[in-house]
Amino acid sequence: MKRLIVYPLAFALAFGFYFLSRDEMIDIETSELRKVTMKDGVAYDWRTDEPLHGRLIERNLNGEIIAKVTYSDGRLSGLTEYFYDNGKRKAEILYQNGREHGNWKYFDRDGVLVKKVYYQDGQMVHQ
Repeated sequence: MKRLIVYPLAFALAFGFYFLSRDEMIDIETSELRKVTMKDGVAYDWRTDEPLHGRLIERNLNGEIIAKVTYSDGRLSGLTEYFYDNGKRKAEILYQNGREHGNWKYFDRDGVLVKKVYYQDGQMVHQ
């Protein structure tokens, strides 16, 4: 009787752990990555030939963050942010499964919102 309970429970825990750990976003410094390979619209880490999964951090020569780009299974997904050299946010862009989706926001150098565009499934709906 114990086997009937223990094996399904162990399987469920292992299965759940796999999916929870796969959705965890890690930061990937582009200085370590160096280059990304694109195949059929999917971005791959050239070192492992695995689809990118995490948030790429791009820095300028002074080490300041200029972009944070999020990938899930090699496709743009979630929030992408761009920054001015003064550290203020330049743009917030949303993707879903590699396509534009949601509110895109653009800011001036002082961080004031200057433009907003809404996308749905890759199509601009309104500005």
